[in-house]
Amino acid sequence: MFWIFFLPLFGLVMLICIPIWIWMEIKRAGRTERGRDRPNRGERNLPARFPSSWKCSCGREGNTGRFCSECGKHKLASSPWACPCGQTGNAGKFCPSCGRERS
Repeated sequence: MFWIFFLPLFGLVMLICIPIWIWMEIKRAGRTERGRDRPNRGERNLPARFPSSWKCSCGREGNTGRFCSECGKHKLASSPWACPCGQTGNAGKFCPSCGRERS
């Protein structure tokens, strides 16, 4: 006898939930389709941080990463640079004399 009370209640819940579920599926499908048309934000044309290849102080040429594939030295540590202020032999990213960043 209790099913007489629950049958209309179940029908009412279905009348509300099914259109909401359909709307959510349509919205999700639209997001997926638009996502395919947009370019990936991670694939920007950013300038390369390091040149394509460099020569280490040990003599190894053709290194492409931050470290030498022969001796393991870091690229910045392997090539000293001169600052425009006159400081030479700088090994870090900044000049110890004036604080200017390596260019």
